[in-house]
Amino acid sequence: LVATGQLGSKPSIIIWDAETCATVRVLRGFHRRAVLQLAWSPDGRLLGSLGADDDHSLAVYDWKDQVLLAKTAVCKRKMLGLAFGPLGERLMTVGVKSVGFWDLCEGGRQLR
Repeated sequence: LVATGQLGSKPSIIIWDAETCATVRVLRGFHRRAVLQLAWSPDGRLLGSLGADDDHSLAVYDWKDQVLLAKTAVCKRKMLGLAFGPLGERLMTVGVKSVGFWDLCEGGRQLR
């Protein structure tokens, strides 16, 4: 599977089948302006995304069920990367003079 993010006032995240190019899922409604970064959890169950809004908001989805599990504002600096840790319970954001570590807590419903 491949995930791509759109540019626009209400961008979507589209999950594609890499072999057939068929759309598998479309995630909508959270990000504004653009989806800048995407990252799969190690088990492929979760998809993290960073947006282009003023706070570079971070979202974590259960993409198969199209559920937004957690969200938080990251920072106002330019963001350059997003990755899950090896166990899938922590994310890392990297930006200009910025590094953030985010833990999924309360059953994956909150980032801190």
